[in-house]
Amino acid sequence: MLALAVALFAEILALRCTVRDRSVISPRLTVKVARPFQYAGGQRFRLRGIADAEQHLFVVADARREITELLWIQIESYLPDVKGEYDYAGDGVVSKSGIRLFTNVRQYTTPPQPDSDRARAYDLLSRAHYDPEKLASRVRFVHLPNEARRSEVMIVYAMRGTGSEELIQRALRKFSVARR
Repeated sequence: MLALAVALFAEILALRCTVRDRSVISPRLTVKVARPFQYAGGQRFRLRGIADAEQHLFVVADARREITELLWIQIESYLPDVKGEYDYAGDGVVSKSGIRLFTNVRQYTTPPQPDSDRARAYDLLSRAHYDPEKLASRVRFVHLPNEARRSEVMIVYAMRGTGSEELIQRALRKFSVARR
């Protein structure tokens, strides 16, 4: 167990993005989070040995610190020695502030895979004394900032309860985006 903890700690890297006034400022995109979301924390790590991932999490929580809404912003790119590109050909597409976002809606029915970015996000939330376990519906938005498709900015909106057709529109009201 100690070896696993040391290995996970060794993967944690210094943050690259700046967080200011509920905004995550990355090299290519600024994401501003609406009120009443509160910043819960950020982390950067190697994801499954193939990508550099940085997460910033914003929550709305009740008095018991159970999360009712989550905005999870993740800036990710393949490591230089890994071949591949991000492919969202099967996703829907929406536009926000002239920025193309690939969109996918999903219900959470199982716990996160231990090596997944969702597990990492839930762990960060737990360390900040929040309970993410009742989050059941999510919509993921992904922006690919260049033609190489080797990096992405992902914005996930998750909430308690079952999602509906309005989930995408509800989520789009929770943040704004601007190119840098």
